[in-house]
Amino acid sequence: CLVSIIIFSIYTFKVYGNDASSFQIEGISIGDSALNFLSRSEIMKQTKMNSSHYLHLKKPNEFGEVYVLENDKFDIYDGLSFFVKQDDNNFEIRMLRGLIWLDINSCLSQREKIRNEIEGVIENFEKEENTFNAHQDELSESKMHNINYYLPSDDVITLQCSDWSERMKKEYNYTSGLTVAISAKDFDDWIRNY
Repeated sequence: CLVSIIIFSIYTFKVYGNDASSFQIEGISIGDSALNFLSRSEIMKQTKMNSSHYLHLKKPNEFGEVYVLENDKFDIYDGLSFFVKQDDNNFEIRMLRGLIWLDINSCLSQREKIRNEIEGVIENFEKEENTFNAHQDELSESKMHNINYYLPSDDVITLQCSDWSERMKKEYNYTSGLTVAISAKDFDDWIRNY
């Protein structure tokens, strides 16, 4: 059964079941090969370029991140990013997120509307809400505002508002805004291991 969730009139992802591979963002799902969207060389180049973002983790090179920004083919998001296992020759997507650049107040407002839509459609989940200092910011000036939905498969849907400090924006080119993310369990275990 295909259910479309219309989130604040412009945020859409589709639900096909109860695990991460059942969800889509911009037509992409967990389990798809990144090679369907980018060349092997571009994937490898970006995972290397973005590796410094995850040095705070115990195994920083287990996964690699690839960004696809400002693509005119996207209907909803300003950009996407996804993570693949570094040792996977098929570059299977293990985490996928849509990104929309917003100030913190607009982001929190949008996130609340998305929360209401998700909770009206998804059943059998556990929810966790938290605000914390961004681990990438050694001065603790940047905040993350998360809502995590844990599915029966142990996969996770995350709604996050990032509020990066001016220093982090300038030094690392980080952009504050809304993230709608779908994560497989193996990725979620990795990103929480710091």
